[in-house]
Amino acid sequence: MPAKVAILHSKIWAQLPYFLSLSELKKIDKACQKLGVNRTTISRNIAALESELEVSLFIKNGPFYELTKEGEKLYQASKAVNTILIDSQREIQGKNQIIEGNLKVSAPVHLVTKLLVNPLAEFSAKYPQISLNIDITHNLLKLDKLETDIVIRISKSPPEDLVGRPFGPLRMAFYADKEKVGFKEKKTLIWKDKISEQLEWVEEDFTELKNSINVNDLLVTQELIASGAGVGYLPCFLAETDPRLERVSKVYTDHGWNIWILVHKDKKDIKRIRVFLDVIFDYFSRLKNNI
Repeated sequence: MPAKVAILHSKIWAQLPYFLSLSELKKIDKACQKLGVNRTTISRNIAALESELEVSLFIKNGPFYELTKEGEKLYQASKAVNTILIDSQREIQGKNQIIEGNLKVSAPVHLVTKLLVNPLAEFSAKYPQISLNIDITHNLLKLDKLETDIVIRISKSPPEDLVGRPFGPLRMAFYADKEKVGFKEKKTLIWKDKISEQLEWVEEDFTELKNSINVNDLLVTQELIASGAGVGYLPCFLAETDPRLERVSKVYTDHGWNIWILVHKDKKDIKRIRVFLDVIFDYFSRLKNNI
């Protein structure tokens, strides 16, 4: 389809709801009430539609708008198309309400093993007709490319095309191995992220530790701390249950990190996704300040 024709068709599609409402209700005020717009918006779109089609669609008879012969033809065609679209929408929505099929969930291993095992087991028991596929990865997969249905991540600002809910703020702190109490004697900080991005709000005790090990995995960071390699920064949900570690700082909550449960905006109303989110949201809500 040529570009100019495609643009014209796009404009006509956008103007048809105004045309259909005015055709059926006959009065512009009633059409305004139905669509939740003002008179100017409807008049402007009708005028633009007539200009693009190069025909008059209405004859004004007092407060009433009567269809011309050309307008009646467009109305019948538009009504038929609108009926097809509504029927298709109902069919698609009906299929989406069936609580069965495959559900792909992407999450990093530390979230799955420490926080998600129980709600995942609960969901699987409650909805056995849904095949749950768990993809263990740190990458933020493209939901619009059907790589996954739901993404669970620790993040400050998720992509704009995803919708979801944050749980937090994430409780984080510095930890050292419990066997060596004199943690200040250690010369190394162990980070999952670059140290330069964190130093603005780190306590003075830790800014003096100049050496650093930068790791892109929280479980590896945890193991390095437990081995005595240095002082490290971890989420409390990961470190507080490790008997090898001891917290050596206050708990930080002003860093902007949250646990996000995300879906693509076009998938948020699919039934099997909604029931999964209900289970996960309920579980995280019960955790309250223990994240």
